[in-house]
Amino acid sequence: GGLATLALIVLHVVGRSLSAVQRTISEYALIGPVPRVLFGVFALSLALSGLAVLVAEIDRPVAVVALAVFALGTTAVAFFPTDEIDPEAGDVELSRDGRIHTVGAFAAFLGLVVAGFAVGPIGTGPLSALVPFVPLLGVLAFVVTLAARRPLGRLTGVASVHGIGERILVVGQLGWLAIVLVAHA
Repeated sequence: GGLATLALIVLHVVGRSLSAVQRTISEYALIGPVPRVLFGVFALSLALSGLAVLVAEIDRPVAVVALAVFALGTTAVAFFPTDEIDPEAGDVELSRDGRIHTVGAFAAFLGLVVAGFAVGPIGTGPLSALVPFVPLLGVLAFVVTLAARRPLGRLTGVASVHGIGERILVVGQLGWLAIVLVAHA
């Protein structure tokens, strides 16, 4: 998770010309070779973190399958770039790589949500019962910002705000993976 976080931070510095509010993290890979490599490092590091949790949770078959789906989806995202999408556009026809990227991303998002509930509460503290909800809350933030992109855009004065939702999703993913890995250390 640490390398994924570092690559994500550097990706945002290198790609500061893109709006983090309006653009997905995947779109940074489209602006040049260095951001493309950084995005690949981010996605593959995220997949490896998922595989580390898979090994730690090997006795939970639903978690194992869900984490394998997460790792495969995240790996697909690393190798198949998204398409450039205009936030103002309506429906967009995706390329073959764009479709693979989208399916991989949805598989990763949903895989980690299922894994969160399959692993269950982590620790014994007062907030331990909330840990399984972390990936779900991230996905919900992304879905809400996608579904309500036009009204939220009018409210904020930008075409779309789904980039913020995706970043909340990724922080949730990184946080959940870190919590589970620390619990198994």
